[in-house]
Amino acid sequence: MRVLWSLWNLWNAKLLQSRKFFWDVSVAYQALDNYNKAKENYELAHPHFIQNPTFLKEFGLFLREDGDMVQSGEVLAQYLRLEPGDEEILSLLGY
Repeated sequence: MRVLWSLWNLWNAKLLQSRKFFWDVSVAYQALDNYNKAKENYELAHPHFIQNPTFLKEFGLFLREDGDMVQSGEVLAQYLRLEPGDEEILSLLGY
């Protein structure tokens, strides 16, 4: 039993260290309409995905939907530096 507990703790520690973990948890909380927890986990994931256009677009649109237009604009501007031809986001931001 002690070995199983040690393996469980090791697995949990590795899972929490996984960069994608926080992104996945954000999506799950968002699906459950728990926007505070979703935002908290998106913010934890953000530094790890600053060069990932898929993450930045998803996070930026989430923030916009959540009403945080300032942070949404900042995240979507980061996204546009990576994907400057995205007409949907350009239009959304009024460019």
